[in-house]
Amino acid sequence: MSDENFGLVQTLIEEFGKASLMDRIGFLVTMAAFFSSPVFYFFWRQYRLEKIEKQELDNLCKTRAELIRKQKREIDELTKTINEQKSWFLDVRLRKVKKERQDGYEEHAINLLRTGVEAIRPDLATCCYELALHHLSLLPDYGVKHLLEAERMARIATLLYPSDQEIRSLLAEILAIESGVESDRSNYLASDNLWDEAFDFLESGNNPQETIIALVNTATQCYKRGQYRFAERMYRRALMMSRRIKNFDKKSILFLRNEQAVSLGASGKYSDALELFNALLPDQEKVLGKDHLNTLITRNNIASYTEKMGDAKRALELFNALLPDQENVLGKDHPETLRTRSYIAGYAGEMGDAKRALELFNALLPDQEKVLGKDHPENLRVRSWIAYYTGEMGDAKRALELFIALLPDYQKVLGKDHPETLITRSHIASWTGEAGDVKRALELLNALLPDQEKVLGKDHPVTLRTFKQVEHWQSIVDRE
Repeated sequence: MSDENFGLVQTLIEEFGKASLMDRIGFLVTMAAFFSSPVFYFFWRQYRLEKIEKQELDNLCKTRAELIRKQKREIDELTKTINEQKSWFLDVRLRKVKKERQDGYEEHAINLLRTGVEAIRPDLATCCYELALHHLSLLPDYGVKHLLEAERMARIATLLYPSDQEIRSLLAEILAIESGVESDRSNYLASDNLWDEAFDFLESGNNPQETIIALVNTATQCYKRGQYRFAERMYRRALMMSRRIKNFDKKSILFLRNEQAVSLGASGKYSDALELFNALLPDQEKVLGKDHLNTLITRNNIASYTEKMGDAKRALELFNALLPDQENVLGKDHPETLRTRSYIAGYAGEMGDAKRALELFNALLPDQEKVLGKDHPENLRVRSWIAYYTGEMGDAKRALELFIALLPDYQKVLGKDHPETLITRSHIASWTGEAGDVKRALELLNALLPDQEKVLGKDHPVTLRTFKQVEHWQSIVDRE
């Protein structure tokens, strides 16, 4: 407070003390009147605030009570729902089923089971699908041990929802991976079966014909790489699909039947291939005609697999009957005519006339090179036969030289893992032994065998022949 204000207050107090009683009362009344309005306003405001707070508190209490009543109703409803849904739990439902059956209500029991399965089916399928994905995701870090569990979960999900394409595609992916694992283990039968099943679950698409074309293209590439088993499976799958399509082109079906038989034979299943070709020939003659190229090719294949089944004499008769028809219809320089000449030369050798076989192959080679080119696989095969019968005529050293010169050409044209490249390696090993280096022959065969098992399979005739060669040369080494 300033000195001036302080002095004013002091003066007022002194004057108040000097004033008479009436003056003092008048002063106090004046001051009370001056301060009465603010005091009244203060108390009135406090009263209003307390009233508002009480109203708000009452409203909150009402709201709380309403919420409590609402929550109680919800709890009652949830309790009712839970009690109703307890019957969906399998153990509760199964007890009900048991009771219904004990009471003689078999139909009621079956309905309980049916509705119970439908109730859990969506969630169970989702759980199995997610678990299958989980186990599949562990494959890079933990190897193949999680594949079987992934397959199990995917199969359960597929059983629950057979038409769900997402689930089917997942199962197909898992089966394809398992097929590759079995192939790496040289378990080709299991690999083929898994691959077959994987195709059953793959999406066929909206246009089956496009799927057939895709299968054929893939099969063709597999065949070129020497993957004959996979090629046969895919040709067979395409054939099955084509037969389900109404009015599918008959010529295309004949083509697929032929390709399946060719792939089957190339995979070493000679008897099955011969059976398919014999069934195919009359249909080709009916649809295409006896002089059609494909009909003549089938006659060629029948003769070829007749020899592979052990009847070289009958095979040579079939080829000799076929050659003039081919020359008349196709011409002497047609590749199929040249191939038949190759077979006749080969079966002449099979019948024991190595000299005649060598003469025929030597006469054939320049004609084939002129028509097909030096790097054509058919020319490589003729060169292989020339090398072989050169050895059969007693010149093992020259035969070995010819096979060694042939190998890089096979590797260049067909690839290192092609079955015919592997057969050439087998010939090199064999003629190395015939030329006198038995230990080296055995080394080459032992190095070749795992490659043949991987590409051809343990049960392929060529692989089995290599096994016998190993035993043969090993017995010679043991005697030494």
